[in-house]
Parts: sequence; structure tokens; C-alpha cells
Amino acid sequence: MIKVMIVDDEPYIRQGLKILINWEEHGYIVCEEAANGIEAINRMKETDIDLVITDIRMPGMDGLELIEYTREHISKKIRFIILSGFYEFEYAKKAIKNDVADYVLKPVQREELLKVLEDYKEFFHRQMENFKKQEHSERIIFDSHLENLVFGTHDKECINLVKRYLIDIINVRYIRIEYDFTDDEYNNLHSKEKAKEQSKLYYALNTHLGVNGYHTYIPQKDNSDFFVGFIYAKKLTEKENISEKEYIKNLHDTLKATLSY
Repeated sequence: MIKVMIVDDEPYIRQGLKILINWEEHGYIVCEEAANGIEAINRMKETDIDLVITDIRMPGMDGLELIEYTREHISKKIRFIILSGFYEFEYAKKAIKNDVADYVLKPVQREELLKVLEDYKEFFHRQMENFKKQEHSERIIFDSHLENLVFGTHDKECINLVKRYLIDIINVRYIRIEYDFTDDEYNNLHSKEKAKEQSKLYYALNTHLGVNGYHTYIPQKDNSDFFVGFIYAKKLTEKENISEKEYIKNLHDTLKATLSY
């Protein structure tokens, strides 16, 4: 779902927009609303927002000031749809310079709003696809550098890149995570099936690590045993305020409950 915030100093307009269409049916969810630009900024600091639909004329901080502040201090990724009256149209056109997604004239018509939202949704999904491709490429490069670091074939560039993604590179050690080779059921799997189980192990570990997912990778060198590499860092336990032994046990129990072998 695309997360939306509606910003307008008139409560009846905010309420009217919320009931004008079935937002979820069109792939959106209105998760926040605000009565002015300052209130909207506070909401954006608390909640991840994809799209802001904002009035252009508001007391305190108007729509254009809100856009400019968001671009400079919060995120350049958040997009805006401007609401403007007929006589504010020339003023609204200034928003184009701020790369707004679109603008809608008041009073807002259902079909016009739907058209604008459909256009934005296409843009949003293209952006998400491009982001995934970029993230995938960056991950391939990172995994290659991390493996070089593990095998001792690294240089300064390699270390600097790895530093950008790991929570720490000082108090760390390498842990090899693999399936139990005494499990007859696992041993009877063909190589392709073991490779699939390796991927499941990798994604389960990634999910468990969350924002620290870069601490795991699938080694490309000498990986006939289909194991997964894990860069354990002391800071991981400090974040959870538990001992290393407790952290490793929790990780083991989570993986065991998730995986088949």
C-alpha cells in the first residue's frame, strides 16, 4: 500500500477527501492527516510517508514552504500533490519547480483525483522497481568485497565499502552457518534442492537481522557444503542488551523454527 498524508487547514476537506474514494481499493492507505505544514512535518518525522496531498494556502506554513522544507530536511523521495483553488493556479504552478507529482483544483472531483492517483501509482511502482534493481546490484558488489575481506584478499577500497554497511568491523568474528549433516533427510537432497535450502537459510537469517541484513552473505568460493556466512558483531548483542551466548541461542532457535532441516 502507498502511504498517504492529507494536509489541509479545513477539517471538512480532510474528511471529504478520506471518504471521496475507496483508497485501499486503489492501492493507497491514508495513514496520517495534518491541519498545517508544521503539523505535517511532525507527522513525517514519526511516520514513513510516500505521498502528501496538501492544500497550497495554509496559515503558518503553506504548501510550497512545506514541500521545500521536506526536500531539504526530511526526504527528497516523498512526493506531493497540490490542492489549489482556481485563483491560486498561477501560484500552484510554482510547485512544478519543486517536482510535485501533480496538482488538483478545488473543489476536488472524484474522477480527477483518481486519475492523478493512478498516474502517481505507476510512477511509484517504477521507482520501487528501479530501487530494487539498484539495491540488488549494490548487494552483489558488497557481497564480493565482504568475501574478499573474509578470505584475506582485500584492499583499502574493500574495507571502506564494507564499513558503510556493517554495524561494526572491529569487534567481529566470522560464523559459518550450515545445515546438520547428520540429518539423513537433508543428506538425501540433490544439489539443486540443497541450493534452495541454502537460499531459505540466507533469507531467514536476513529477516532475523532486519536492518543489519548485510551481516550475512552466501559465499561463492568453496561453498560445496551450501553454508551461509554470518559476520557476528558485538554491537548486535549490545543493541539487545543480552550476552553473546544468548544472542547466538536466539538466532539458532529462530532459524530452527523457520527452516525444514
